[in-house]
Amino acid sequence: MTPTRAGTKPQPSERDALEQEVIELRRKHELLEASHIIQAKERSELSKEVATLQQTVTLLQRDKEYLNRQNMELSVRCAHEEDRLERLQVQLEETKKAREEMYEKYVSSRDHYKTEYENKLHDELEQIKLKTNQEIDQLRNASREMYERENRNLREARDNALAEKDRAVMAEKDALEKHNQLLDR
Repeated sequence: MTPTRAGTKPQPSERDALEQEVIELRRKHELLEASHIIQAKERSELSKEVATLQQTVTLLQRDKEYLNRQNMELSVRCAHEEDRLERLQVQLEETKKAREEMYEKYVSSRDHYKTEYENKLHDELEQIKLKTNQEIDQLRNASREMYERENRNLREARDNALAEKDRAVMAEKDALEKHNQLLDR
């Protein structure tokens, strides 16, 4: 396209070319304006999105700080609980050991008292047995003495009865003899 002098009328072909160029420039201008509007909307939306994201980042940072504090507190509590758990495990082991020792003492004591009781019972049974045997021996001796005394008394009574019988027989003989003598006289 060639520049035109001021005040001169452009020639028809030159004029067509300029009109064509104006149409082209208007079309480009409309496209650029439409593109500018779209970009302005996009920029506005992006600005809103950036603001939202900044708020989100701020909230996330606060959440992160809060969670870090919570994590620290929980770590401290966890450490305390682990210490407490260790102490409780030691205490549990000591309690188990003490329980086993007490059970062993109980069993030992029970066995000791059982043995002591059995020995005492055995001694008492032996005493009862000995006393019973002594009483049986005393009863035997008393029975024997009673039977011997009874036998002696029965023998004496028999001997006395026989002697009495002999005397009675002798007295009868004497009486018969005296009677016979008296009759003979």
